[in-house]
Amino acid sequence: MLLRRCPDRRNRTGEIVEALRTAPDGSVIRFEPGIYDFFADDAFSGYFCPSCNKSSDKKVIFPVLRKKNITLDGGGAEFVFHDRVFPFIVQDSVGVTLENFSVDFSFPRCVICDVQTVGEDGICLSIDRAKYDYRTNEEGNLLIRAGNDEFSTCERRFFLKQGTRGNTDCCYLSAGEIFYDNDNLPAEVFYCRAEETDGGVFLRRDGRSGFSPRFTAGAELLLSYDEQRDNDVFFFDRSENITVRNVSIHSGAGMGFVGQCCRDLTLESCVISPRSEGFSTTADGILLTNFSGRVRIENCVVRNTMDDAVSVHGYYTTVERITAPRKAILRMRHRSQSFMNPYCPGDRLVVTDGKSMNEKDAITLKSARYENDPYLIYADFDEDIRGRLRPGDLIEDPERTPETLITGCFFENACAVRLGSAGKTVFENNWMLNCSGLLVNDIMSWWYASGPTNDVTIRGNVFDGCGISAFVDRGMPCEVRHRLIRITGNEFKNGAAISVRNTEKLVLSGNSTDKAELPVVTDGKVTVMEE
Repeated sequence: MLLRRCPDRRNRTGEIVEALRTAPDGSVIRFEPGIYDFFADDAFSGYFCPSCNKSSDKKVIFPVLRKKNITLDGGGAEFVFHDRVFPFIVQDSVGVTLENFSVDFSFPRCVICDVQTVGEDGICLSIDRAKYDYRTNEEGNLLIRAGNDEFSTCERRFFLKQGTRGNTDCCYLSAGEIFYDNDNLPAEVFYCRAEETDGGVFLRRDGRSGFSPRFTAGAELLLSYDEQRDNDVFFFDRSENITVRNVSIHSGAGMGFVGQCCRDLTLESCVISPRSEGFSTTADGILLTNFSGRVRIENCVVRNTMDDAVSVHGYYTTVERITAPRKAILRMRHRSQSFMNPYCPGDRLVVTDGKSMNEKDAITLKSARYENDPYLIYADFDEDIRGRLRPGDLIEDPERTPETLITGCFFENACAVRLGSAGKTVFENNWMLNCSGLLVNDIMSWWYASGPTNDVTIRGNVFDGCGISAFVDRGMPCEVRHRLIRITGNEFKNGAAISVRNTEKLVLSGNSTDKAELPVVTDGKVTVMEE
């Protein structure tokens, strides 16, 4: 099937939704080179639950649902989205190939402005009205339009970050009267009233908190208003053998590629980068949770993401209660993980003691399902769990973490690359520039991201302005460790260093540095060897 471009650039949403709905297995849908425009009208509507994002009704432009061996070849086309929509969802499908196109939005997904003045009474921002549609109201709220929607600080907190490059001061913004709680957040909240000025907005500090951001007059400032993670660009769910090749994401709210509970994924020659300056995505570039099989990320570019460049890990659940000798209810811990079921029948699950935070047992899953509560998983086991599981214990599924290869990639101005898979992991021949670094981590807090690793190889990379860190963060000392990390033949520049904790064996060989000596820090319990 061939879709041709239209000179009048009319809405093509209905055509592609119908083409995908009726496409038989084995179909190839091709696009003639050119620009294609997609609006929310005629989009597919469905309820979807991408992890670490908002579970809700989505308006999907390219719904690839329950398909086999489907190829979508853009032929070099540019796909432009004009509303707050979810461009691509692949669910319950096998053998899907997406290739040869770019993704962009016709309106900005965040505001880039300048800090005019900073004082005891507040901050004055200069905002270009020709680029951004914004206003204030009598309640002191700041309102900004995105596509056909307008968002206000009365209904959601905005996000401020100084500088569009590097990791600098940031905070949440709650301006004027608000109707939400600001509890348990990873950053401070700046409470103020928004007042419109000739060239922008004055954020007048009020008495609701003592915090005031330490921004610098004259600095560039990111103001993110579309950061509730309602929509990502690509979502892969419960699917197998997905290939994305020669695809570029130039702008999007939320994440670039997010996937869960899939098997075998290849991202090849993909680009996540703005056309000029600013940010490409307002969250992670690539987030893959509870994958199995193999994940290959090859010859890709990830630049200017507001959160991690790449993150590969599983999830912890906690035992809510025991309901029968072989039954228990498990809880997904984070509010953005509703209806996420990371388990499959036959999985061998690892049990961590909720008090000591040490691994204590392994049990075999028979089945797992949701009923009414979107965070409670009803689990049946093959074995008697009495005395083996207790409320508060944590469960992880290392069988649902993949073999991972990341090679030939360039990462710039992103938070981190996080590797947390029990499968063999290789990170080689990449260049990381001005990122937070490469993290081999297990974090049993906030996101409850499981990640004790068995075999990690980091070789032939350039770390420029960032380094490598390996650790296990469970809120208290424990005996859980990464088993083996090899760091060989890498180049470290501009302050890069290595920090390795909670690891059994570390192999170092052939690394170079622009310093007199490469800084390597351990917790004293790591066996350090040369290859």
